[in-house]
Amino acid sequence: MDLQPLDFEKPIFELERRLQDLKDHSDEHDVDLDSAVKAVEAKLRETRREIYGKLTAWQRVQIARHVQRPFAFDYIERCFTNWIELHGDRRFADDKAMPSGLAMLGTQRWPPSIAKPHGIALSSAKRRSPCSSSQLVKHLSR
Repeated sequence: MDLQPLDFEKPIFELERRLQDLKDHSDEHDVDLDSAVKAVEAKLRETRREIYGKLTAWQRVQIARHVQRPFAFDYIERCFTNWIELHGDRRFADDKAMPSGLAMLGTQRWPPSIAKPHGIALSSAKRRSPCSSSQLVKHLSR
């Protein structure tokens, strides 16, 4: 997926591209460009600090609404293992907008967690299969 920087992030992406070009050139031609790489890395750190340290309210909103931002399920997949999604409520309904489930963080079991997938149209979201009671018992007995 191509990255889509916001207008105020373009200097950061340009420096990242230049840094990658330097590293690639150094590897391809067996040239020592460590000093240049370190200089660009320092400039990149400073540029990030400047840009993200002085964000306007609208720029913060743009970052929060960015189409490539991570969603709740992205965090769940990266942080937890053995995610078991629970379905239904006291009225035996299933709210696809508010999935919850059980997961493991290392060796610790975590109680039901709510993951509201903002920004994902339910028609385009992956279908999630309900957890059977036998799967839930197996998951809880670990």
